[in-house]
Formats: sequence, C-alpha cells, structure tokens
Amino acid sequence: MEIIERDVENGLYRDRRRITVAEVLSRAEKSEAYLRRADQPGIAELRRRVQDFVDRANNQIGQSTGSIRHNRTERARDAEAELEQVRQAYAEAEQEYADLKQRYAAALEKLEAAERAIEELRAEYGARPERPSTAKVIGFKPTGGS
Repeated sequence: MEIIERDVENGLYRDRRRITVAEVLSRAEKSEAYLRRADQPGIAELRRRVQDFVDRANNQIGQSTGSIRHNRTERARDAEAELEQVRQAYAEAEQEYADLKQRYAAALEKLEAAERAIEELRAEYGARPERPSTAKVIGFKPTGGS
C-alpha cells in the first residue's frame, strides 16, 4: 500500500482516476480471493484497512488532479517564456551577424581600395627614371693601430 501511496503522490494515477481493492491485492502479489477467506484470523480487519486505504487514495487522486493540472499549466507557461527568450536571443544574434557581415564587407572594400592605391604607387614609382645619388661617399681606410 505504501508503494501505491507514493505512486498516487507522484501523479501516476492521475489519468486512471480510481484504485481498486483488486489492484492493491495484485500489487501485493495476492489473489482476489485472499480477503474473502473467513477462516484466517485478522482477515476482516485487513479487508477493512485495505478498503479504507482504497477510499483515501481515491480521494487523494481526486484532490490532486487539479493541482497536477495547475502544475502542468505552470510548467507549460514557464516553457513558453523560456522559448520566447531563446527566440529573442536568436533574433538578436541574427541582427548582430547581419551587422558584422555588413561591416566586414565595408572593411574588405576599403582594403581592396588601399591595395589598388599601393599598386598604383608602385607602378608610378617603377616608371620613374633612376636618379644618381647626390650623397657623398666617404672612403674609409683602416689605420694600423689597435
């Protein structure tokens, strides 16, 4: 009965709605005829305890169904809010990616323009005639002393 009680608390029976004496006996690995035996001492008391348990458990199932439904609704709302945050973060990331892509294209265009200017300068410099150097070259003769 303790196992069934834990199952009820964990919401296992929320869809089935009812627990029966036969189910309690089955979970205890007893036959349905077990509680009908009049020749065993204490069977009447056990039958009453099992029936009381079944009644209490079924009451608890009826009361917990609303709270379980409320919990499911609350979890669904939390999941929707989290999903909305993920969508918002994704949209922001997409916008940032588009901005970076645009900045990259502009930087690449500037780089290509600078490379063209360098090539033009190199071509211009290469077309100039070489001029002799006007700097004086001074000769250096080593002297014999250390």
